[in-house]
Amino acid sequence: MQTIIGLVAAGMGIALVPESMRSLERKGARYLTVEGDVPEVETGFIWRGDDTNPAQQNFIRMVENIVCDASCTP
Repeated sequence: MQTIIGLVAAGMGIALVPESMRSLERKGARYLTVEGDVPEVETGFIWRGDDTNPAQQNFIRMVENIVCDASCTP
């Protein structure tokens, strides 16, 4: 997100970012709140299947426990 905000501040375009990005103040970037009906944004989660890093495996399990129901497919 910092890269996106930096590009906007440099005059290279516009972007939709989460409200939490307001704390990344950059000279040249202006934040406006989108009001009214805002679209729902789906987020995916992807990882290398052959990576056996224990920290990664713990993180994957945590995410699955928080967001998955019977329809989740690894």
